[in-house]
Amino acid sequence: MKIKDTIVQFVCYETSMNTEAFVVQWERFTKRFLNKGIEVTLQEQILVKNKFRFVSRNVWPQDSFQFVFMEGRLSHNFPEGHVKVVEAGGYTPLQIECNHAKADTIKIIVFAKSPQTDIDAYKKITGYRHLNIYEAYYESCKYAYIFEFFVKEAGADDFRKQLDLQNNLVEVGVYKEYAMLAV
Repeated sequence: MKIKDTIVQFVCYETSMNTEAFVVQWERFTKRFLNKGIEVTLQEQILVKNKFRFVSRNVWPQDSFQFVFMEGRLSHNFPEGHVKVVEAGGYTPLQIECNHAKADTIKIIVFAKSPQTDIDAYKKITGYRHLNIYEAYYESCKYAYIFEFFVKEAGADDFRKQLDLQNNLVEVGVYKEYAMLAV
């Protein structure tokens, strides 16, 4: 799949479940979508407290994109209501420099709400190895842009401080890739 031929869907999860219990439920939930030709990556939050404990990044071929993760009420797929599922929407990749974090790298995800977000200002921040930028594909997306910064773990605090100077219309989380499922 070429970058220009894809739509990337972000699904966010708010939960107090421990990692092992959540992943078991999440894998059971996502199995039914894996035969649709998508690549699914689950990322778990570390270091910074954001409301999204996990974020799923689902890469679709553009000609077969579907909001299958939205069929019915997603939260009912997780027992006892311990998971709130937030559909961020489908996004067009504007810039992809890296697909998966290396062992010494973490991913800092910035969820920018404003369509007037200054993309160049984020590109000028120093201390990251790679940067992926996604723009909302539909007007109904929760965020206007999503930035994935790949940063050495040792430099995450300094990088985060630079982000804090940018804009308060963003949500930021520091994530480590938990699992990759490719079809």
